[in-house]
Amino acid sequence: MLVKPNKTVLRGRVIAVRADAGNQQGRELDIDVTENCSPAPHEDFLKPKAGEPITLYSSETHAPAPGDLVEVEATLLAGPFGERAVTQRIKKLQK
Repeated sequence: MLVKPNKTVLRGRVIAVRADAGNQQGRELDIDVTENCSPAPHEDFLKPKAGEPITLYSSETHAPAPGDLVEVEATLLAGPFGERAVTQRIKKLQK
């Protein structure tokens, strides 16, 4: 369930990729944020800061590898049992 239309765009380096404990197909990505590129700050619910890690859920089958530099579009989904930051798009950047 979408809380309210929201969009976060960030760049960073992948720290870790691991299988999601609750979903056999998904992965959790830990990303060390280097830049928050969100186009509309009032729609950025995650508010990542440079130098801080963020954990995002991804259902993409080809997850980036640790060390990869990426640009990510993400959104915050929430419902009666909690919230989760979810990737919408992941683009691998040149190192």
